[in-house]
Formats: sequence, C-alpha cells, structure tokens
Amino acid sequence: MAPDNDLLTMDEAIRRLSTTRATFNRWLKAGRIKGFKVGRQWRFEGSEIERFLKGESPTIGLPVSPGPLLEHVANFTGEALPPPETGAEDIEYTVRMLLICGLKKGAADLHFDVQHHAETGTSGAFTLRIDGLIQTVSHYDQRLHQPIIDQLKTLSGMTVSEKRLPQDGRIQFKIAVNRSIDFAVSVLPATFGESCTIKIRDPMATQIELDVLGLSEINLKRIHNALSRKQGLFITGGPSEAGKKVSVYSLLHTVNARQGRLLTVEQPGAMVLDGAIQTIINNPLGLTRATLIRAAARQAWDSLYVDAVQESESLNLMINEALHGRVFTTIHLRDAISGLLTVRDWGNRVQGLADRSEEHTSELQSPDHLVCRLL
Repeated sequence: MAPDNDLLTMDEAIRRLSTTRATFNRWLKAGRIKGFKVGRQWRFEGSEIERFLKGESPTIGLPVSPGPLLEHVANFTGEALPPPETGAEDIEYTVRMLLICGLKKGAADLHFDVQHHAETGTSGAFTLRIDGLIQTVSHYDQRLHQPIIDQLKTLSGMTVSEKRLPQDGRIQFKIAVNRSIDFAVSVLPATFGESCTIKIRDPMATQIELDVLGLSEINLKRIHNALSRKQGLFITGGPSEAGKKVSVYSLLHTVNARQGRLLTVEQPGAMVLDGAIQTIINNPLGLTRATLIRAAARQAWDSLYVDAVQESESLNLMINEALHGRVFTTIHLRDAISGLLTVRDWGNRVQGLADRSEEHTSELQSPDHLVCRLL
C-alpha cells in the first residue's frame, strides 16, 4: 500500500481526474479505477490515479508468490519458462505463462476453478482439456485465484468488480507478426469462487482443407458433391470437443474459396473468416438466433452459418432458408443416428425430414455414412 500522504479521498480523486462523481462511480464499478475502503469511506492511491490518467490498467497485487504454480507449469510443458519482460507485473507474467502453457500443449480449453476436497481442503485448480480429456496442471494457493480471474477479466474487457453475474469476453494473443490466437473467456460465479473457462480459437483452423480431416475417399467425394449444390442444409454433429467447429469451418472455408457472399450468426469468441459478414448473438439485446436468421434473409447471401442450433424455431427457419441457399449449422449429438431422433423430437415441422432420412438407415454401415447421405 502507498504511504498515507499518497492516499486520496474520493473527492480528491475526482478533482484530480476533472470528472463528475457519476462518471467516477461508473469507472470504479467497471474496475477501471482501483480503490479500497477504510471503514465506510473510499481511498485511492495516487499512483493508481496516475496509471488511469496514462490509460493503463489498474495494478492487481498477488497476496502470495506464484512461484509454485509457475514451477508446475514448467514441469507440465517440459520447458523452462522465459524470464518476465522489463516492467511486467507479477500477475501479468503469471497469466501470460498460463495461456502459453495451453497453447504449447495443444489444449482445446483452459479452466481455472476453486475446488474443495475433504482431505486437502479448498484450493485453486488449473486444468486443460487435451484430446477431449481433462488434465490437471496444478493445484495452487486459493489466494492466487481471484487475482488471476481479475487479470483475465481485465484482458478480456469484462467488469472486474462484477462477481455476481456470468460474463463473457475475448482476448487476442499475438504470437507472430501476422498471426494471433483468440481466447474466448467465460466467467461463472460459483460457491467457492468464480470459475473461468477459456476456449482457444486459432484463426488458422478456419483455413483447414477438407482433405486433411481424415474422411474416407468416398465420403469426401460425397461432401464435395453436396457442396457443389446451390441449396441445402448441412448439419455437423458430435459430442463435446469432437471437432464440430473445425469441421464446419472447413466446409465454410471450402465454399468461401469459391467466391460468394458468406454470412454467419455466431456466439462471442467466433473465429474470423476472410471476407465473411459475421454477426454476434446477444440475447440481452434481443439479438437471438431466430432474430438474426430472419434479418439475414434480407442480406442476399449465398452461404449462411448458424452456430449451435438448440431449438426448433431456429431449425425451422434454417430449413426455410436452405431452399434458397446453403445453410450450415452444428448440433450437439452422441452420434449421427441419434441426431435423427433429436431433429424429429424438435417438432412436427421437421418430422418429414427425419422420416425420409430414416428410410435409408438400414442400408448404411456407419454414422459417418449417414451424415454424408443427409448432406
């Protein structure tokens, strides 16, 4: 903490910033200004006000050393960690090394949780999902957890002081002159502390060719034949972390390369598609899947992608749009055959599609064949 003569009252901080109390309170609530309470009164360090004037983020102090956590990260990756950059804060360096750990191990997502165990008590847990399996990198001192979450919130543009509601954000991590990695960050309030999940989105994954996905030659030919049509509904299904997103982006990359207008309706943290018009779902603002699909109908697109269809209304709208152009989507499924039952259960409007598809199931030898037949 700064010496007493460097502590400012709220009125003194407002005068130094030449702003109003209402604006100052908005900055404070959003976490752009760091302060602390002495009794019922707010106090602010002069150095923090100066950081704000310079456009810098508030400092986030670490109550304990992150050394043991970073040592576990180095052991997990099998490589020595690079030294911190000059002037870098401990929390900035720590979070950067945690994100790099996920990248080096090829993880699909990273998790920061507070876990309680009867024998060991409560501690923070840093885990990665690699090839669909959760692997624990380190259990760390619980006192490190909130500073890590606060730094991730700051980097992804969330409200640091909001700890009661879920939040979503995005971090862009530059790893080369012409290449960056996107991290889709989701924070959820939990019993012992906020839980944070980070999904790694590599823009290069949007340029994966269909030929390298491991499809059999006959199924690859069927998919190319289906993509040559001007209309149709293309559904990519599978369980969590099975590669639905990569598969559907490979399809989109293929049709996008043939020139045409591509429009997408996606959740935050979407990958970037060259030349595509990408819209973001925002339910609180009324920008639901169904609303955006209806609006997209007036945009004269050639191909439309709707992320993760979950209800009959959106599916019905996509079926209508598929009469005029190529429509792509993903559905969470155990396998392709159970997808027919899922589609059928969503309503009578799509009953005919499911029934017609079921007529062919007896002659198909695998779920992969079924997907290609539906395409």
